[in-house]
Amino acid sequence: MSFEKRILYKKTSCFWILLLLNFRLFSQATSLYTDPDIAYKKGLELFQQQKYGAAQSKFRESIYEINSGNEPADHLLMINARYYDAYSSKMLKRPDAELLFTSLTEDFEENPTTRLAYFQLGDIYFNQKKYDKALPWYKKVDPNDLSAEERNTFNFQFGYSYFFKKQFKNAKPYFALIKDVNNQYYYPANYYYGYITYREGNFADALKSFKLVEGSQLYGNFVQYYIANIDFLQGKYDEVINYISSLKPDENLPYYLEMQQLIGKAYFRKGEYDKALPYFNAYFSGTQKLEKADIYEIGFCQYKTKDYTDAINSFKQLNVLNDSLGQNALYLLGDCYLKTNQKSDARLAFGDASKMKFDPFVKQNSFFQYAKLSSELNYHDAALKSLQDFIAQYPKSDFVEEAKEHLSIELLNTSNYRDALGVIRSVSNKTPSIREAYQKIAFSRGTELFNQGDYDGAISLFDESLKNPADAGIQGASYFWKGESFYNLKKYDDAVKHHLQFLEVAKLKSSLPENVSLINADYTLGYSFLKLQQYGDAITYFNKVSTALAASKNDDNKMVADALLRAADCNFVLRNYSAAKSGYQKVMDLKYPGTDYALYQRAIIFGVEGNATDKIAALKQITSGYSSSIYLDDALYELGTTYLSVPSYQNAASVYSQIITSYPSSSYARKAHVKMGLIYFNLNDNTKSLDEYKWVVSHAPNSPESAEALNGIKEVFIDEGNATGYVEFLKNIPNAKVSNASQDSVSYLAAETKFSKGDCNGSVKEFSDYLKSFPNGAFALSAHFYRGECLYQQNQMDQAISDYEFVADQPQGRFSEKALLKAARMNYNNKKDYTKSYNYYKILSGQADYKSDALEAYKGMMYSAYFLNNYSDAENAANLILQINNASTADELEAHYYLGKTALAREDLNTAYNEFLKSSKIKSVIGAESSYQIALIYFKQNNYKQANEQCYTVIKKSPSSDYWIAKSYLLIADIFEVQNDYFQAKSTLQSIIDNYKGSDDIIPTAKDHLDKVLQKESGQSKLKSDDASNETDADSLSKIVRKK
Repeated sequence: MSFEKRILYKKTSCFWILLLLNFRLFSQATSLYTDPDIAYKKGLELFQQQKYGAAQSKFRESIYEINSGNEPADHLLMINARYYDAYSSKMLKRPDAELLFTSLTEDFEENPTTRLAYFQLGDIYFNQKKYDKALPWYKKVDPNDLSAEERNTFNFQFGYSYFFKKQFKNAKPYFALIKDVNNQYYYPANYYYGYITYREGNFADALKSFKLVEGSQLYGNFVQYYIANIDFLQGKYDEVINYISSLKPDENLPYYLEMQQLIGKAYFRKGEYDKALPYFNAYFSGTQKLEKADIYEIGFCQYKTKDYTDAINSFKQLNVLNDSLGQNALYLLGDCYLKTNQKSDARLAFGDASKMKFDPFVKQNSFFQYAKLSSELNYHDAALKSLQDFIAQYPKSDFVEEAKEHLSIELLNTSNYRDALGVIRSVSNKTPSIREAYQKIAFSRGTELFNQGDYDGAISLFDESLKNPADAGIQGASYFWKGESFYNLKKYDDAVKHHLQFLEVAKLKSSLPENVSLINADYTLGYSFLKLQQYGDAITYFNKVSTALAASKNDDNKMVADALLRAADCNFVLRNYSAAKSGYQKVMDLKYPGTDYALYQRAIIFGVEGNATDKIAALKQITSGYSSSIYLDDALYELGTTYLSVPSYQNAASVYSQIITSYPSSSYARKAHVKMGLIYFNLNDNTKSLDEYKWVVSHAPNSPESAEALNGIKEVFIDEGNATGYVEFLKNIPNAKVSNASQDSVSYLAAETKFSKGDCNGSVKEFSDYLKSFPNGAFALSAHFYRGECLYQQNQMDQAISDYEFVADQPQGRFSEKALLKAARMNYNNKKDYTKSYNYYKILSGQADYKSDALEAYKGMMYSAYFLNNYSDAENAANLILQINNASTADELEAHYYLGKTALAREDLNTAYNEFLKSSKIKSVIGAESSYQIALIYFKQNNYKQANEQCYTVIKKSPSSDYWIAKSYLLIADIFEVQNDYFQAKSTLQSIIDNYKGSDDIIPTAKDHLDKVLQKESGQSKLKSDDASNETDADSLSKIVRKK
């Protein structure tokens, strides 16, 4: 093999080697050998006859002969044969054409024929619509290597490939080269060239090309839109209308809807909105998604033609935009709502527009409208803040005077006293009307703090109100509530002082604020003097109360009865027994609440007077007629004691036995056992006497009754002359040995002495030492209780609660009630151990001697049971509160609140509704929540109108309850969402997120809800999203079927 042949063979690709091997086998089979030049020429002849299959066989025969011959290889012949072989495959649409051309360019890089392969490869990829692959090959082509026809094809296809890739600047010159050549590319080249110059804003050249294309069947229909749009962009609106109107209507034509829109836009620019609207509607109904400007324009036409309902639907879809167009759409949306008397919705739209800074004029106007509507719709908190901010930000606005008028009205009418106070304090040069508002706001905020139990804060605000004495009624009421605050702080002298000041002012004022009255002042004065032990003055004011209520025919029997009873109590203390009995008798005669107590007190007086018969009769009235009275155990014990004093041992023993049976764990039971021991001793039945005394010693070894029982036992043994038996008995009683008694007593008394002097540090140590030495000593109970009191004062709660629980866990004694109360409170408030707190409160409810402790026990049971999700016990406790006669109105309403909560937990919506309706009257957080729960019940019952109204009731009437106001707004958003009003839902939720200051669950809940609303809104909106893969004009144009 010659050197030239070896070089040629080396340059032949693997693909060609395989191809030639196959061809060689075929040639051997036919024994056909020809000259390579003859085969090549024959192939060209066949190629020109478009017999590409036969031609390809000849080209391959030529290639084979060149590679297998003995003569030096013809280099050019080889290249040309391989070129036309690949070309034949291309024309035959065989898949190997791409590889044949590619291998040719790799084997023979620098050759004119090879450069033609670049063009062919570009053409292959172009026809496969693989424009990314076509471009690199076209970039290698030298147009001078091509024929005229090939150059035209090259220029068009190279330009179109750039066009498809949106590289319009690169595409433009190639279309320019052929747009004036009258060939198959004349129309498409002008079309694409026109589009590119159109995009560049060169409307003259674009129009020239588009006009040339108008006659094309394929492209003519496409250019009509662009011709019209050029006129539109040049402000030739009449020409647009006339041109499009002259075209034959055909909904199947390209850009038919867009041309309808163009007519609408032309009329829009001319200000002929009524004429524009039908065309916009046609475009709107036929298009799935619209540009934001398109929606704005149709909305504006609807607005201008006073079709506010449709305008609202259009502008609402633009509420997601954070730009100038979005701000203007919101402003117009607010105006549409305003014109259709939907002020609440208008307020939200203006509020959203006022937060944007794109258009200062729209921002200012929207801000004012929002503030004004907030005032008109009684959103007092929002009105106060927005009006104040508007005046501060726009002091020279045309609306500033009107804003000031609204601010004055808001300050006088607001119920958000907390925020209003901050506003009015910041006002300088206060006018008389502002001072009048200042007095009212400070006073009202003071009453809010009073209701929340912040009495010191309330007093400070009442003082602030008194510095602006514009209204005598509010001035007097400030003194009244200061007096009430001091009373609750147990500063009774100050309470008296301010209530007396109130009475002086009240004489000059015929009308007073709600819950402020002379009777209430007298009532508190009566109690204040009672607490100060000034019983004569207390009687005076209690009598005033009962007399005034009787004269006014007031049906508040509880207050009348209480005033009569307290006056009688004071007379009793002053030993004015006749007056006391008269007062108690009056309560009994009128059958007021507390009749059982009056009977009991009269019985005690009879006893003091030595009238045992009447005393017994009165006590028997209680035991027979008031079986559920809290004084029943007291009456029974007093009855037994009276019988014992007569003496009437049999009657006494019968009563004491009843106490032991009915109240086995009470202190009265232990006392009854001691008395029974005494009765049996007096009846000379020492055996039974010892049994009674021993029961007390064994069951209540550390109680005062135990010591008394030990003395009784001593008397029995002495009576029997059995001193030895007594000593032996004591040996079996812990810490009762005669030898230890003195040490026990001395050790305890040392600790008690320090306690009585207020030395808590010293007494805690001494009590601890005592209990270490005498853990079951005679004074162990007292030591634990007093040590607990000191530890409590020192804020050592964990240690204190152990002592209180020790005492509380013992049988009832003189410290039981206080210890149970402290143990229950501390477990509830400090340790959050609701099981223990419930149990201690429950024990207390059965042992309480004081009505106030019994009431607290029921309340504690109710709270604890509710936290334990023990709704049945919570309900029982709530009902006990409603039955007890010393429960205040607030206590009763709170019981109704918990009855509502437990009913709601059971999904008993009707019961819950009725209970919350009652508890919603409380002016506190409980009242706010109750009102909210009513709204939630309406919502669950699908009564959305009532639910919405109830939410706004919460917002307006509970301005200081931020959490429940926010919960109400969340529920309002739920209502809007259910009603598919996503704009209002979104605005409401965004307002919560922007304004709520709490760190609880409100903000996360609002954000989660907002995400869901946005998803739903997006699904229903016709607005194109920013991230949508919107089809551009270039995309659309690239789909046109090209014909060569």
